[in-house]
Amino acid sequence: MKGKGLKPTIVFVHLGTPIPKYLLDNLRRTKIILGAAKVVLVLDEANSHLNVQEYGVETFQFDWKKYSENLGITTPYLSHDTKFWDGYWQNTFNRLFAVGAYQAFTSGERVLHVESDVVLFPNFPLNEFNKLEVLAWPRVSFDYDVASVVYSPSAAAYEEFLLEITKMVEEDDCTTDMQAMSKFSRKFPDKVMALPTTPPNSNYSLEVSRIEGDSAGWELFKGVFDGLTLGHWLTGKDARNSWGIRTRYTVPLNSPLNYSGYTFSLDSSDSIRLDSEFPVFNLHVHSKNSGYFRAFNRDFLLKELALVNRRSNRKSFSLAALYVFLRTHSHEYLRAILSAKKWLDLFRRLREKP
Repeated sequence: MKGKGLKPTIVFVHLGTPIPKYLLDNLRRTKIILGAAKVVLVLDEANSHLNVQEYGVETFQFDWKKYSENLGITTPYLSHDTKFWDGYWQNTFNRLFAVGAYQAFTSGERVLHVESDVVLFPNFPLNEFNKLEVLAWPRVSFDYDVASVVYSPSAAAYEEFLLEITKMVEEDDCTTDMQAMSKFSRKFPDKVMALPTTPPNSNYSLEVSRIEGDSAGWELFKGVFDGLTLGHWLTGKDARNSWGIRTRYTVPLNSPLNYSGYTFSLDSSDSIRLDSEFPVFNLHVHSKNSGYFRAFNRDFLLKELALVNRRSNRKSFSLAALYVFLRTHSHEYLRAILSAKKWLDLFRRLREKP
């Protein structure tokens, strides 16, 4: 590890669909709480008209064809259902390449990609990433890594990653970004640091200890990054994927990470802590609860953590989320009426989606 240069640029990406309000709120929040950081929103042609300069955020247009021609990376088309959320799986995979396009364009910038529904807390250790010369991101389980926070020290390091996962799609076009990232980190452990997802000595078995994060990551950051599991457990599952019902205190994707033994508090900087001791640097708000994306939300966070510490408010219902769920899956229900296999496939996919 060695430090040089400016702090990483924070990069958000949104492709394909109209930009959601929670992302606009998150951009504003990020600039307010980490005001000295450069924040960039990468967009494709569908959202090229968007102007976020009022938030102090720059934009960059991702042109896939131009990027492919310049670097010789072919488009990795996936075989997932393109009707699901207007091409959700393909857009999710493509955002990894959009990050690469931005970093290649800037040449020397280090970048930190942040997912649209991931909030950074005021204690986020952006400067510490500058000491890393390898890629870094969190893990969820043995088979799934996650792009909630992805650090890249250089365009060359990131390009190598993109070329490798492109080969993975050629071998299995039904893969996902999370599966491809996991395969890469297992195949090239010296090229990826697993960001710590729990405090040390969390009593996990040796078989799953790698999911906690590399020990070097804890020594450097001395805090917890949420890949998916903590935010899913604390704020709830996305109700749009579960009949309009948001459920808290569950663990997705067979993850060994379990936060049920901790109490949660808010420190003076409005950052969450585990057992009043271990800092949490970010939260993946899969439930899309709007309160988490506001810049000045101390009262909201205190109320949320009080509920969580009592393990109350386990389930809640949203009529709007139910509408989205039914609209998203209506064509599958129609196709499944006469096919038991399609019903089984549908419910299997719903179980797998966090």
